[in-house]
Amino acid sequence: MDLLPHLLEHAFEDTIYLVPFLLVTYLLLEILEHKAGDKAAVLVKKAGIAGPFVGALLGAVPQCGFSAAGSALYASRAITLGTLFAVFLSTSDEMLPLFIAEQVDPTIMLSIIGVKVAIGMIMGFAIDGIVRLRVHSHIKREETQIRNEKHPHEQSHNPEHKLNAVAQHTYSPDHDHYHNHDHEHDHEHEHHHVTSEELEQPFSHHHCHNPSCSVSDGHNSWKDIVISALKHTLQVTIIVYLISFVLVAIMELAGEDAITSFLIDNPGVAIFGSALVGLIPNCGASVVITQLYLDGMLGTGAMISGLLVSAGVGILVLFSENHRLRQNIFILLGLLCVGVVWGALFEMAGIQFL
Repeated sequence: MDLLPHLLEHAFEDTIYLVPFLLVTYLLLEILEHKAGDKAAVLVKKAGIAGPFVGALLGAVPQCGFSAAGSALYASRAITLGTLFAVFLSTSDEMLPLFIAEQVDPTIMLSIIGVKVAIGMIMGFAIDGIVRLRVHSHIKREETQIRNEKHPHEQSHNPEHKLNAVAQHTYSPDHDHYHNHDHEHDHEHEHHHVTSEELEQPFSHHHCHNPSCSVSDGHNSWKDIVISALKHTLQVTIIVYLISFVLVAIMELAGEDAITSFLIDNPGVAIFGSALVGLIPNCGASVVITQLYLDGMLGTGAMISGLLVSAGVGILVLFSENHRLRQNIFILLGLLCVGVVWGALFEMAGIQFL
């Protein structure tokens, strides 16, 4: 019976000092997002082939607002698949606020964020390059089929018509968008053009971590900003407290050295497990991974693996807005693979930040 009060007190002591740091951080972030959110969405949409570069930079902004916006823009085919991956991979949700609250060395914070941004750019451009090659290959096959058709009267009236139609159906060079030929719900998406209202919508509600919530207008008052910051602070504080309570209980019962040794001696398990946790579409995933890393229970590889995958509510928005289930599952599995591979590379290279 004496153990429970001890656990509650220990978890409280580990958590309470974070609150003022979290509140100040979230107030600043809310002001930044409300001032620049809509402009950032327009910037991503207009980035064209540079989409992964811009997406990775914007995705590094704390919280998962840009991942939610990226999902909505991708569902409307306003950005490329590579840009979506770049945004997801550079998103770390609540990592930075927690680092700031724990007073982590700024150079360490910048190094980790820089790594995530760089990986986001690399994978984003690589994915877009692969998609381009597949699209061009498909166009060539279609061109060959058209030229080999045994109906010359169809080509004599307008010999370029079919070639242009195929190209436009598959690839839109004006916006550098790709349209696959999975005809599941294709008709309703292929020719959809994003309006300014749709473009601004992802940023008008992403603060609540719920894709269904909304704000009455695009210009939030200071009251809204303060309330949103307080909600984020309370949410993260509760999560940190619960994590601290569970960790203290486990360490008291099983022994801190035994748990740490297990995770260190089994880096593969830690890397894969961290990536699976990162897939949870909630800010709690990034909080858990970051806290375990700061407590020394996760190595660099496992931390990188989990935080690369941790796209927060962006995953929920993707499944809600993009009605191609198989494509969404592919993206999810792709994120998992990328996180595990890069985590393993960091582990094998012996890279350390703390």
